[in-house]
Amino acid sequence: MSSKLSPLKQLAELEAAYEKASQVEGLELNSQQRQQILRLASDLPALWHSVTTTAAERKEMLGLLVKQVALSPVESPTRQTRIAILWHTGATTEFLVKRPTTKEKLQTPTQIIEAVRELAPGRTDAEIADQLNQRGLLSAKQRPFTKDSVNWIRWKFKISKPNSSNPKGIRADGSYSTKALAEKLGVSIHSIHYWRQKGVIQGHQEKPSGAWWYPVTPSVLKTLRETIRRVPVNPDYPNLSQSWREKKGLSSQVIHGRPSPFLMYYLVGVKPV
Repeated sequence: MSSKLSPLKQLAELEAAYEKASQVEGLELNSQQRQQILRLASDLPALWHSVTTTAAERKEMLGLLVKQVALSPVESPTRQTRIAILWHTGATTEFLVKRPTTKEKLQTPTQIIEAVRELAPGRTDAEIADQLNQRGLLSAKQRPFTKDSVNWIRWKFKISKPNSSNPKGIRADGSYSTKALAEKLGVSIHSIHYWRQKGVIQGHQEKPSGAWWYPVTPSVLKTLRETIRRVPVNPDYPNLSQSWREKKGLSSQVIHGRPSPFLMYYLVGVKPV
């Protein structure tokens, strides 16, 4: 158990001593003991809100302070719940809270949105999920966070992707999105996908069916630009060799020995000039 709990244990021992002492007529705590209890009590809010305090430790703190909780529904004038708390000291606290609708229960709390926004820079979705779980936070469905649930929250609330400060699809590590790389080379996105499938360029996804990212270095750019130069872009489209057309799958898509401009753009991705 964390050393943070040692004050809690002291508080519990003092409360137990006080309860036992109060049963003996004329026996009271001395001023030093009272000051110690007050000092420990003033430290509880800071301890509760500390990022190093785990959910299990907060639960133990509640057990030291709260003896019983009673909940009762209130239907009028609005749907609410009356909460009555009986503390170990014998004092009681009572208050009303609004009962959320089913839709409201499934909404992502503002606390979670802000936490994801805070943790996003420099972290992957999996790392963000791990941090949220360490803080004892749960999703709207009261489940631990996963990489996919964090990804959905970032998409829903337009929180920038981890490791990316460039909205144009260029990451700090030099990786390009499919669209950004296509724009840089002046080709269509079909070219980028085609080259990836043929092994001309390497790409990766953060999750299945996610966006593709491509590490772009000077040597990669040189290879891609050489690939582009080998593709005819003349609007007259001179006759291509039979082997080249067969390699590109265009042997049956020719008009008077010339490839269709639409097919050249779709399959190869180079725009005619």
